[in-house]
Amino acid sequence: MAEAKPKIYYFDLFGKAEAIRMTLWKAGVEYEDIRVTGDAWKELKESGKLDFGQTPMVELADGTRLFQSVPIVNYFGAKYGLKPTDPMVNYKGEKAVEHVGGDFVGKHIMKVMFAPDDTREALVDELVADGGQM
Repeated sequence: MAEAKPKIYYFDLFGKAEAIRMTLWKAGVEYEDIRVTGDAWKELKESGKLDFGQTPMVELADGTRLFQSVPIVNYFGAKYGLKPTDPMVNYKGEKAVEHVGGDFVGKHIMKVMFAPDDTREALVDELVADGGQM
């Protein structure tokens, strides 16, 4: 009997669930890609099933729910043998992921995304000009 497919709950876009989708693809694991929109999102949010009230959420065959994209990727990476066995190589990879996902996006990309329309283009130009060192 085949193991039930994990279910990924996320919006109909790439975003934070894309790394999870790519990890499962790399592992050759079929999954159910549940794109939540509109009323489905409202129902899911009100269901009490979401840690932190947000997605991505992955539901495993036994009903276990996983949250936060990096820990989910790490879980599947460990489960399917995709993580390096050398601790230093693993550290360097995790450091790069944290820098991009945490530091760079949090400090720079979000600033640009939520800037007033009349300042956004200048912020993008500044970010590109200094190579993300802002």
